[in-house]
Amino acid sequence: MKKYFVILAAAMLLLPLACNKKNDDAAVVDLNKPVPTAEKAVSYTLDQPATPPKPEDEIFTDVTRTDDNTLAITAEKNGEKTCYSGPCVEVNANKWTMKDGVDQFEVEIVEKKASPVYSVTVKHNGVTYTATATPKVKMTTNPVLLTGIARKFAVKQTTISVQLPNNDKLAGAHSEDGCDLPKIAEYMKNTGELEFDYDFTGYVVKTLELDSFGNIVITFTGKPAYKGEFSIDNAGKFAYELDVKDEGDNPIFNGAAEGKISLDIQKGRVLVELAASGVSKKEEEYKATVQLLLVPVTQ
Repeated sequence: MKKYFVILAAAMLLLPLACNKKNDDAAVVDLNKPVPTAEKAVSYTLDQPATPPKPEDEIFTDVTRTDDNTLAITAEKNGEKTCYSGPCVEVNANKWTMKDGVDQFEVEIVEKKASPVYSVTVKHNGVTYTATATPKVKMTTNPVLLTGIARKFAVKQTTISVQLPNNDKLAGAHSEDGCDLPKIAEYMKNTGELEFDYDFTGYVVKTLELDSFGNIVITFTGKPAYKGEFSIDNAGKFAYELDVKDEGDNPIFNGAAEGKISLDIQKGRVLVELAASGVSKKEEEYKATVQLLLVPVTQ
């Protein structure tokens, strides 16, 4: 990660996990049970399309149907990655459709009989892309934890604290409902004089989704989704890296973050705890901690 505003690039990295306030009185989700659509989850890495579109068009690099039935498709153009995502609508066992705003997709997966390679057809707004694909393998580490977290979440509460030399204004924990990045950035500026050369308009996290293949998808109210990969170990150590177009662009969602993730089975919640350090715009070294209280999104 670049040192530029790593203060939240790493500290809030997991802060962006999801952001719709949930009612405490909502039914408790049993995190010991997978979501109903989990058995239909698949994830594929696409090779260079066999019949590519125009050179200036996007190239699709992977297709995922998450445990919680989101269809996420990653595209790349001029070195920049975009994630399209939305509810997966099943046409048949091997064909699905999805709509992300004005973008419409149809995906068909066919296993080739002569080899373990799969053929993938992606139709995007009437244009057809054909590629071979390799299926990803499901994670096996900490199956109890993985079952609990492999679903779609909203952030009920975000708690942050930052330690700066000669500045204790941000040292105390600060909690807010949900995950409104413009609001959080404003708090950091007003309280600790930590400013961002970035327009956070639209970066209010709508959902965060983890799946059993190690994929993470974050959606916003007014910006394209982010996609990346995460890992966990048997002790609950959690880390992820997001595919963003450039490390210097978004000072909150750049790079990678590490921390710990745990389940509260009784309340049906997930707690993410992160530690971070970096250098502020004023070249001040700092340390930060972030806690995210997540609740499953139910249909």
